[in-house]
Amino acid sequence: CNKTFSRNGDLTRHKAIHSGEKNHVCSICGMRFAQHSGLKTHQNTHTGEKPHKCGFCGKAFGDPSSCTRHEKEKHRAKPFQCYKCGSR
Repeated sequence: CNKTFSRNGDLTRHKAIHSGEKNHVCSICGMRFAQHSGLKTHQNTHTGEKPHKCGFCGKAFGDPSSCTRHEKEKHRAKPFQCYKCGSR
């Protein structure tokens, strides 16, 4: 895929995406993941842990992408306004 990495460990982690290897296994449900970070995020669904906090309002999320999506949708400027009703 032509991606380059400055650390060998990063390359090794990346190669798991292409090889389909999923060596990280959830001890609760057996679901498998290519990266440890994916497993950790998944485990939050079992434990209820929500370590990712919104930088604006403090709302907590179990995974970083949900937190990022929340911040963009709820707290970022919405410059595009409907010319008919004014909705943004």
